[in-house]
Amino acid sequence: KYQLLIWATGECYNGTLSGGDQQNLSQYLEGGGYLLLSGQDIGFEIGSSGFYTNYLKSKFIGDSSGNPRVDGGGALQGASFTLNGQGGAKNQYYPDVIAPQGGATLAGTWGTEGTKAGALTPQSVQSGAPAPTNKLIIKAQSVNEPAGAIVLNDAGKYRTVNVSFGIESLSAAERSSVIGKLMAWFGR
Repeated sequence: KYQLLIWATGECYNGTLSGGDQQNLSQYLEGGGYLLLSGQDIGFEIGSSGFYTNYLKSKFIGDSSGNPRVDGGGALQGASFTLNGQGGAKNQYYPDVIAPQGGATLAGTWGTEGTKAGALTPQSVQSGAPAPTNKLIIKAQSVNEPAGAIVLNDAGKYRTVNVSFGIESLSAAERSSVIGKLMAWFGR
């Protein structure tokens, strides 16, 4: 019944989207819905699922960008923002690195626009954070992929935005700007 759904998993790394959640979201999208999905370890957990690759049109490249700065492109052109900023939830440690696939577009890159995944150092984006356990690093075959943070998919019938970090970690002004630009993209 809703045209737009915002689904935030925040800092979760386990139980981000259950099989039932993915099935329900797939049905919602097939009915013509818009989905803004946000969370630091969604790709880490379900990056090989059909929902992730077919509906979000995203490719999971690696866990932990090692960089808290995102540079916008496309629908977020001119925007840059930093995770765990003043006034934001300071709950992001290991945000995913993702890339668009199958006609999707990149709207945010870790570091600066054009950065490749191989240039990242997989580590926590917060100093003093616990060392990663069982965390994947960027695979050799992915070093030339973009160091993506946000993927947009306009499937015609539905639209998705995959934000590979918890959007709640941005400052109020940055969060408002990013969400406003994404709402404009949904409404175009």
